[in-house]
Amino acid sequence: MAHMVRRFWCHWSIAEPLGGILTSAPAAISIKSDQLDIFYRGLNGHLYNMRNKAYEWLDENDIGGVLTSAPAVISRNSHQLEVFYRSVGLYRGADQALWHIWSDDSGASWSNAEPLGGKLTSAPAAISIKPEQLDIFYVGQNGH
Repeated sequence: MAHMVRRFWCHWSIAEPLGGILTSAPAAISIKSDQLDIFYRGLNGHLYNMRNKAYEWLDENDIGGVLTSAPAVISRNSHQLEVFYRSVGLYRGADQALWHIWSDDSGASWSNAEPLGGKLTSAPAAISIKPEQLDIFYVGQNGH
């Protein structure tokens, strides 16, 4: 369990404590020049979002879910956020599958979580090289 810290470069800043209680590595993305979003698993296992809007840090937002890994975040345009994570799903001790949640309004509201299947033994990594394509990478069962 740890708190989030930020450093930025114009000339490297000193560490800036941001709060939050993280139980995973953070995933960060900027979809607009004045919006920075950070996603992480909180103490209760939920997905959390911390946002910097117009150079002001807003309160953290509990999005929900039951994460068993760090999240990965991508965007295919300037108003969409998509988060991927490993989860036990609806029943504790279940699948360790890949799950997906998204927002089409810059994070103002979120979809219901969607199971994508698979059996993950690692956190996912995600990238979008063009708007109609998403690539997700992870270590599968038995290291495959």
